[in-house]
Amino acid sequence: MGLVLLTSSLASGAAKTSAVASNAPVVKTGVQTVFSTADLMNNKVVKVVASSEYQISIVFPRKVQSVGVNAAKQSALMATIDQYDGMVVYLDVIRQGGTANLNVRLLTPADEAPKPGGGSRDPVILKLLVDLTKKPSGVLAYTIRDATPAPKPAPVPARRSVVVTASKPAPVKAAPKPVVAKPAVVKPVAMKPVAAKPAPILATTPKPAPVKPAAPKPAPRAKPTTFYGSNDGLKVEARVDSTAGDMVTVNYTISQTQAKDRTLYLFDNQAVNLRIRDDVSSASLERGQPRMAPLSTSAPMTGSIRIPRSEINKKGAKILMFALQEKDTGTNHLGQKRFLGVMLK
Repeated sequence: MGLVLLTSSLASGAAKTSAVASNAPVVKTGVQTVFSTADLMNNKVVKVVASSEYQISIVFPRKVQSVGVNAAKQSALMATIDQYDGMVVYLDVIRQGGTANLNVRLLTPADEAPKPGGGSRDPVILKLLVDLTKKPSGVLAYTIRDATPAPKPAPVPARRSVVVTASKPAPVKAAPKPVVAKPAVVKPVAMKPVAAKPAPILATTPKPAPVKPAAPKPAPRAKPTTFYGSNDGLKVEARVDSTAGDMVTVNYTISQTQAKDRTLYLFDNQAVNLRIRDDVSSASLERGQPRMAPLSTSAPMTGSIRIPRSEINKKGAKILMFALQEKDTGTNHLGQKRFLGVMLK
């Protein structure tokens, strides 16, 4: 009896081990830089390498709706969606060490098309693992292509060629001979010569050559003053005031683009920090009056912060980091913190 129990327990343990092994994600990595969406869906994931020494870009086949970073690495990795067409995501490592998990939601035609009564949608979520390193060099760009091949056009049947036989040309009749008339005799008439009057001499003044206006010099290209950042349904827009002075003013707007059930975000303006490369700046920042206010999809938060110009002029990536506290509206319990960063280039 004891042998039977031992055998059954071993069998159940083996079943649990195989079940756990079967649930492990299939990780695809290596020197490959072009992947298919099928490599990042369901239980498959692609691992890429990022570094605090350079920025990498990932090109997606469709517009990216949002990018989610796991909570433990939100202060270590910043993902920014390009504002031009939304198909490129830039990754910047703020603090090296460990691996971050990204969930990227693509905008599908079903998301764009309005559905009466709020019909169900099947979202497309792509998964990536990002190693956070400090390597001096590496792969700078990755490309994700759509796994669904484009439909081939239906073949067009070839038309049958129609053979046209040429008819025999009609015989050409000879043209009649032309009748030549004799020229009439013209008697010459004597003409008196007429003295020609000399033409008057007119003084002409040469026209001045047209003077072409000098081409205007191109105006110097102004540096961008507005920067964007996003993370899991949260978006920040930072506008830098370029006026002279010892302090640089940054006006920011934080908005929530996607609502979550029973979740409210509290924003503390005193928790805003400036990171230069991996370190938090020790310079004193003027954050304004202390304020803790809720954030929602209909009520974005605005504010300003003053940064010493000496910090802005330092070498290295400068990232303005915001912290938001989650709150359960049903239980009023505080949840985890969400970090939202924007790079001031």
